[in-house]
Amino acid sequence: MTPEGFASLMGTMWPELMAAMPLGMGPMMRAMGKIPGILKLMKPVFPILFPKLLPLMMPKVMPTMLERVAKSIPMPDYMLSRCQS
Repeated sequence: MTPEGFASLMGTMWPELMAAMPLGMGPMMRAMGKIPGILKLMKPVFPILFPKLLPLMMPKVMPTMLERVAKSIPMPDYMLSRCQS
């Protein structure tokens, strides 16, 4: 999968990513996303924020991510069995 393909895949996972945010940050992020220009203002914070949040979020979103990757690209049986467990 190319970086562009993976970015596209992640773009389909916003509901899961927001639900997986720790400390109830999902609703806050949803509300902030509705404010025009906020993403441009927050852009400098993302490199600091996401490395801290991602380890907490990945266990929750990994099953969905693997399932969607499996639909996009051929996977060997040993990886496919992990997607279905």
